[in-house]
Amino acid sequence: MLGIHAGQGADEDLGARCVACFVQAADDAGLPEDPDFRAGFNAYMKWAVGDVLSYSSPGSEVKPDVPIPRWGWNGLE
Repeated sequence: MLGIHAGQGADEDLGARCVACFVQAADDAGLPEDPDFRAGFNAYMKWAVGDVLSYSSPGSEVKPDVPIPRWGWNGLE
């Protein structure tokens, strides 16, 4: 996923718009509105979008040996 987005450039508000779209999709899909679930979901989406955006600058490349992170209910593991 990082390689797909690397070097594409991004508007300053792209991250916030992306997270908002995922939250709306969760609402549309009827995912639970449980506060703990939503907090974890939102935290994950913000982290994931931030990680992708960290490679968005033109010319950025993702090294092939970048470790795949694991996310759990307590955040990044």
